[in-house]
This record gives sequence, C-alpha cells and structure tokens, in this order.
Amino acid sequence: MLLLIAHALHARAEAEPPDAVVVGAGFAGLAAAAYLCERGYNVTVLESRARLGGRVRTEELGGVTVELGAGWLHGASYAFNSLVRLARANSIRTPVGSDDTRGTWRLDARAPAAATLTPVVDEGAWEACAGAFASHITQRQREWSQTETLRARFDEWVRARSMSDDAVAGCAALVASDAADLEYGASAAQLGAAQHGVEHELRGGDALVHPADGGYAALVRALRERIERARAGSACSVRTGATVAAIERGGADSWERASGGVVVELVGGERLRRTFAISTLPLGVLQARGVAFRPELHERKRGALGRLGVGLLNRVILVYSTPFWAEEAHGERCWLRPVVFTGGAQDGGAPLPVGAALEFWNGARFGARVEGPSGRGPAAVALLVGAELARSWEDEASDLHVVQRIDDLFRRMFPGAGSDGASLVASTVTRWGNESASRGAFSFLPPRATPADREVLCRADGGDRPVLFWAGEHCSVQMPATTHGAYDTGVAAAQMAEQHFPLPGRLTNGATIAVSVFAAACGCAVAVGLGRLLLLRARLMAPRDTSPAPAKPLPSSRPRSLKV
Repeated sequence: MLLLIAHALHARAEAEPPDAVVVGAGFAGLAAAAYLCERGYNVTVLESRARLGGRVRTEELGGVTVELGAGWLHGASYAFNSLVRLARANSIRTPVGSDDTRGTWRLDARAPAAATLTPVVDEGAWEACAGAFASHITQRQREWSQTETLRARFDEWVRARSMSDDAVAGCAALVASDAADLEYGASAAQLGAAQHGVEHELRGGDALVHPADGGYAALVRALRERIERARAGSACSVRTGATVAAIERGGADSWERASGGVVVELVGGERLRRTFAISTLPLGVLQARGVAFRPELHERKRGALGRLGVGLLNRVILVYSTPFWAEEAHGERCWLRPVVFTGGAQDGGAPLPVGAALEFWNGARFGARVEGPSGRGPAAVALLVGAELARSWEDEASDLHVVQRIDDLFRRMFPGAGSDGASLVASTVTRWGNESASRGAFSFLPPRATPADREVLCRADGGDRPVLFWAGEHCSVQMPATTHGAYDTGVAAAQMAEQHFPLPGRLTNGATIAVSVFAAACGCAVAVGLGRLLLLRARLMAPRDTSPAPAKPLPSSRPRSLKV
C-alpha cells in the first residue's frame, strides 16, 4: 500500500511543468503542439522552412488561390475526419467535389515529328478492364506473396486475357491513375500487391478547403491561433528557419532503456534541452538521414524505415486569363479529361513511359465564377503527375520546359473553345522530391512492407518512461498519406507524452488508479470501523434484564425423535 501511495504522489513532485520540443510544423506537429499548449505545457516548435504547414502549401498565384501540396480532405465526414471538424469550428467551408471526368485523351508520342493527341474511342473498354482488375485484387489478394509487385500481378492477369497492346496500355494507364501513380505517388512496379489498398477509407466523399476561405492555409492558421491563445497559461513558441541537425536521448543506449530527457541540436550549434520531444519528420527525411539520432535508432526501427516507401506527386499550376475550357468541360466538374501515354518517346530528354497518366484539376470549379468561355476570371488548372514521370521531370526537365509542354497539351485538349484568346498569366512547378524538408510526397507500402512497419517505426523510444515520441502520416496505420491521418497521430503522440509526463498537480493514469484503490481501501476500512463502533454502542446502551433465569429441564430418559 505504501508503494501505491508513493507512486501516486510522485506525479506531484515536479516543481515545474515539463517542457517539450516538437520537430516539424506540419499538421502532425501543429496538432501535437496545440494539444500540449492548451494543457499548460511549455512547448517549442521547430520548423526548418520559413512557413508553417509542411507538405501543405497554399499560395496566391496570378490572383487565384492554389494548392501546391495536399489538396483534398479525404473522407470528408464530420464524425470521422478531425480536420473537417476543425474547419467547421472555424467557419471554413469544405465542399465535396466530384471526381467524375468526361472523356480520356490518348497521347501517342511514337510519331517522329510531334506527339499526337486524340480522344479515346474505346474508353468504356479501358474502364471495364481497370474495374475488372480492381475486383481481381479484392478477390485474390490474400493468396499473394509479400514479395510480389502490383505490376507483376497486373501483367500476369493481362496475359490470361486476349487483349491488344493498345488496350493493355490504356488499362494500365487507368490503373496508374486510380490505384498507383496518382493515388500513392508510386508506380505499380513499386507497390506491393499483397498490401495494396489495406488502409481504411473514411466515408463522406472527398472535399477541398474552399479557396475563398483561404484554402488549406486557413486550417494551418487555425492551429497556429490555438497555440497562440494558449500562451497565456504556458510558454509556447513556434520557430521557423530552425533546422534540426540531431536529436539526442540522454542516458539511453537503446529504446528499451529509460533516459533523462532529450537534447535537440540545430544547424549552427544551438542546443535545446527538453523533458521530451515529438518528432514529425517526414519519412523521406528520415530515410535520407537528414537528422542524426544519438544513440542510433534501434535496428527494428531501421528495418521498418528501410522497408517503407516514399511516393512522389507533383503539380504543374497554370493560371489563365479566362477559363476557356469551362463550357466544354462542364464547369461543375472537378477533374478534367485525363491523358494517357500509349507510345514511348523522349520529352526533351525525359521519357514518357507507356501506361503513365496525367490528370487535370479544374481550378475554376471553386475559384473564379464561371459563365462559359466569357466567365470572370482568371482561373487555374493543376496538372497532377506522379511516380516515375514526376521523378524524371524533377531530375531532367526545367520549369520552363514543363510549363510550355503542358500549356500546349492543355490547349490542344479544348480546341475551338477560345484558348487562342486566353493568355497564360502565371505558372509554377512543384518539386517535392528535391525539397530537403520533405524528400517526397507521402508514404506507401512496397513489397515486403506491412502496416506493422508503421507501428514499429513510430513506437516511442525510452522504455518505461520514453522521451522521444513520433507522429506523421507515415505513423498512421489506418489513414496514411492523408492530412487528417497526420493530424490524428500528432494528437495521439501528445496524449502519450502527457501520460508519461503529467503536469504538476495532475496524476497519470497509473497514479490515478493507485489513489483510487487506496481511497477505496480506506473507505472500506472506515466503514467497517464505524460499523463496529455502532454495534458496540448499541450493546452498551441496551437495557439489562434482571429477572432470574429459568431452570434448565432435566435430561429425559426417552430416546430423541428422528423427525425434524
């Protein structure tokens, strides 16, 4: 019992509130910091960029609000999506956008003079093929080996059918669009077949953060304001331009042993000593060893780190003086016609792989008001390019070359719609793979990787009282590669840290249980004691009977009856 009391009172022994450092100011880092600051912790957030948001980046380009990073709220259900609830609490609109498209274009670059762009006539057959393969995945996935790729399974499935080369290329392009390149930022040859699509998808459709309300940046601002409002009761700060060079766990040589706090070393030599740290470093940065860990991460963590993959999804934003495509593309549609490559060629040194796909996002849908070709504008379109093609453009093509090629391609998709009279107002090309603070877009599961690797990688370090916690989209088993998945892991990491490092005057769950058990035991003892006192008092207060006791009868010589 004395041990229980000592354990319970140990939580109150801290004279000062624990101080924390959060590495990274994306949604995971900001969510963790907001949670801790609102509860009175002293928190320092370190962000290497000059802005907040991580792989969320909203900018004004040519008078239009555009998203250069994350653009969707997947599973936009109020009951399940934390960011949807955050948006509504701050009066930020999140309209659900249809992903329906009309028509697919074929880009055949086998012609020596110029690539030909033609509408796909047999699009229905392509879609039926892609749908049949998706059903095949669902039915046979449990039988597949962990070492097989999705592309190998697709090729085997195609060989069992009589299909032309053109039909195979078209079907592969739609698979790339829906299940690989533009979904995970990884090609079918990089994705593991056995674990494909195992993550849970929320209900409610896909929504975007309304550009008129500030886009995704409005959610970043809402989290920043939560941290600022909490400063009255805690010492919280957010530092930009602070690049972390190393994270030390004091006194520990593995993740099993308890340690004495953390030291975070910045580029330039500054050292911050804190009670605990929450790392939200992206998976790409961890794999590139952009930050040193002392002591080195446990071998199980290093193994998980090597098995997970980092996808790449980039955007090419084109802002035109007027949305010339609106009338033909049906302005209410979010996605314009996808483009698939059915012929191999060279794109100014960068290859155009057969079966790759591009998709255009209709920025006029929720941006400038559209009233046909004469709509008020400017308006933007965003090209999404992923996996191998995105990587080749990053490594081999200049921004100018990419913009010129995509501008020409997009105008040819809508001939006779007034494109000649629309000028290109502004443009930009993202390169998330080459950015040192991200090193890619989001995580995926290659062959041999499983969701368990996410759990191992993001397990807290420090034994019974860990000091290094982890968060980020790569830590989410159910919702990886999403902003709300990153947000939820940030809150979860902060809650775990709160359990191990309670504020002065607050008890941990273990201490609370100990105190409750002790109180219950004391209550029982008091109740038993009072009962005994009352019984004794009743006996002492009862009147005594002074009449003589009756004489005992003499024993009978007759035998006793056996009846009851």
